[in-house]
Amino acid sequence: MKRYIIAAGMVTFLIFCLTMGDALAGRKLLDDFSGTYMDPEKWQDCEFVRKVAGGKLVSKLGSSDGDGHWRNQTSFQNAGGIYKIACTITVVEGKPQPTNPVAFARIGGTFYNVQGSGGGTGDIWAEVQIRVDANGSDLYAFYEVERFLDDNFNNSVVIGSGTFIPPGTLQTGTPYQVELEYTNAHDIIFRVAGQSATFPDAGRQRGPVLLTKQLATGLDTDSGPGTGYVSALFDDVFINDQAQAYDRFSSSLIDTAKWIQQESVREISNGKLRLNVRANGQRESATSRPVDQSTTYLEAKTLVESGSQLSAGTNGFARLAGWYYNESGPPYDGNKNDVWVVNKIDLDDNNNLNANCYLWRADDPDPWGPGTSLFYQQFNTPIAFDTKYTLSIELRGSTFIFKCNNETYQYDVTTSMYTPSEGQYRQLQSRVYADPGESGYIKTIFDDVYIFAPGISPGVNILLLGEP
Repeated sequence: MKRYIIAAGMVTFLIFCLTMGDALAGRKLLDDFSGTYMDPEKWQDCEFVRKVAGGKLVSKLGSSDGDGHWRNQTSFQNAGGIYKIACTITVVEGKPQPTNPVAFARIGGTFYNVQGSGGGTGDIWAEVQIRVDANGSDLYAFYEVERFLDDNFNNSVVIGSGTFIPPGTLQTGTPYQVELEYTNAHDIIFRVAGQSATFPDAGRQRGPVLLTKQLATGLDTDSGPGTGYVSALFDDVFINDQAQAYDRFSSSLIDTAKWIQQESVREISNGKLRLNVRANGQRESATSRPVDQSTTYLEAKTLVESGSQLSAGTNGFARLAGWYYNESGPPYDGNKNDVWVVNKIDLDDNNNLNANCYLWRADDPDPWGPGTSLFYQQFNTPIAFDTKYTLSIELRGSTFIFKCNNETYQYDVTTSMYTPSEGQYRQLQSRVYADPGESGYIKTIFDDVYIFAPGISPGVNILLLGEP
């Protein structure tokens, strides 16, 4: 009997080695983030940076392949009373998409409505831009005025636009004074580096329904090859000809009393993917999704920085996650019976860290509605700030395998497994949950992301481990 137990143990160990070896043989390095920009052939989400650094508001934006209007906006609080905005804008770098070279930094906002009553239809939007020309080095000044065509502000028509400083005068890396003003005569004036353009009153009837003014970077892309990128700095913001600056960005964080959107960072930094996010009174996330949304293996080195901070009642995390299967299959009832799978590092409001993994089933068509916990396990591995931990999720047959460094847990699915209602979904993400009156900022790093090579789905099921 003793000999049989030893032999059985050796078989179990051998199967374990073969199983893990199969997984390691099937995986491939998706990204070690050694490039300068995020690779749109690997990631659906490219650069997005909104933060304060060096006494300036930093705004960066990268586009993925395909059509899109990409915006990174920082909106003024209480925008309704603002009729003039002035600031310095420095376009640090621009890389327009080759087939539609539109990349810019701007001041924009709504100023009036051309209809006597009703909803937002007829609101007038105006913006002054410093655009990057097609070669990515010369800049030019451009203005645009649009009229909204529906109450939901989904469609608009351009009613005025033009270049008032041609390429060759403005250069990247140089700060320029930029102004957007709405006058008592209902004209809109655009100024860059002392030169100006004016758009006359288009028939003002009342104030705008959408009350918004903002600083932003933007990209417009076509379906042709190539991606866009723009990086800009904003500083010394003044409003309404006031002598005192509205914001000089002298504090380390965006001032929540002055701006609606807070810090959000998705970019390559020192050879790592940085996903930072700050929340103020609501949930906020920074997310990066691999192009391969159906991989059955996802691994990443994951780190939470000690600069993270949460107020009482909030919590945050850095995670690998996704919708992996649906228990009932079509016809689908929203997200009902979709199963969400997670491996993550949690941060609580006492600066405690732990790693855990779980499966959760949506019991309602709304994915934010009620659900059922199918599996939960906290790892015993101690988690510390500023330390990398290798997290992974693997689906092998009907078994989920979760790892944190060398600690492993598994969950065996006993129901049918159908494609999720909205298709396969995978992500890397940092998030802060904050209710009204609460705030938090989590800083995370991901590195060395592995997936299974296309077409690879190792067939040895870990359920074999320990069987006689």
